[in-house]
Amino acid sequence: MPWLVRSVIAVGIASVIILSMLTPLSAYLESNLTLHMVAQHFLYIAAGFLIAYGLDSMLFVASRFHDKVAEVYRLLLKANSVFNKWGIVTFVVASLLTAYWYLPANFDAAVLGGMVL
Repeated sequence: MPWLVRSVIAVGIASVIILSMLTPLSAYLESNLTLHMVAQHFLYIAAGFLIAYGLDSMLFVASRFHDKVAEVYRLLLKANSVFNKWGIVTFVVASLLTAYWYLPANFDAAVLGGMVL
């Protein structure tokens, strides 16, 4: 299957996953803490990976047809290899965000609809 078709399918599937969280499916997944913590979070993570894959593939395909896009794509890859070698920066940022989210006060406020600064 061509790259562009795969990337459009990936972004489409991710969009369906995210938009499905606006339906009663989201309320069902939030009705049980296990479903919320495991299933719903897994779906959001999978959607994030699909969007990242799809957008990267679209940039790759576009870079073959347009010189400016190719230059921007090359610079993005170079910056990633300099600042995010082996994915350590991404892992640390994701870990800090996850740890902040799971602090009891923040998690309770989110579940109960309150706001914590």
